[in-house]
Amino acid sequence: MEVFVVVLLIFVTTGDRTLVQVALARECGSPSHKFHGMCTRDSNCANIWLTEGFKTGKCVGIRHRCFCYKNC
Repeated sequence: MEVFVVVLLIFVTTGDRTLVQVALARECGSPSHKFHGMCTRDSNCANIWLTEGFKTGKCVGIRHRCFCYKNC
């Protein structure tokens, strides 16, 4: 019984570390080089960041610029 509890604790702690590492993944943002003008909808920005090789993107800021994001 004690061995089972120790193995279970090791399994639970190992699983938690993996989840923490995934949650700590950083995303780096960059303004789009191909999108020109005011970004009013994220879907407009999405058409551009896909062609620039990024994972995601959205309209941000007061100036409504299209920013592209990917894992660092």
